[in-house]
Amino acid sequence: MLLYRVTSMNLDEGRGVFYDATASLQDAIRMAKLIQRREPTHQVSVEAESWPSLPWWKYRLHRILGTHKGFGVNFKDRHRLTIDDIRTVWPDGHAQSS
Repeated sequence: MLLYRVTSMNLDEGRGVFYDATASLQDAIRMAKLIQRREPTHQVSVEAESWPSLPWWKYRLHRILGTHKGFGVNFKDRHRLTIDDIRTVWPDGHAQSS
């Protein structure tokens, strides 16, 4: 399953915010564009994370229960799931025109 995470980095302060992952690329890009308008000095991106052992229904269940917070850390440590691949899809990736 592919999940999309928005990241907003303040390069001057060396700090960033990692938002909860979503299954919708369009929602992630919409959110990234909104954050970029609000914080023009931040480096904002959307990354696609491949979770090969996470079925869609299980991800939805975690969203409903609220156990999706801190998705990467929680699922790596608590549920023994792994991320297969992470790549930037916006603004540098193929989804830039969306």
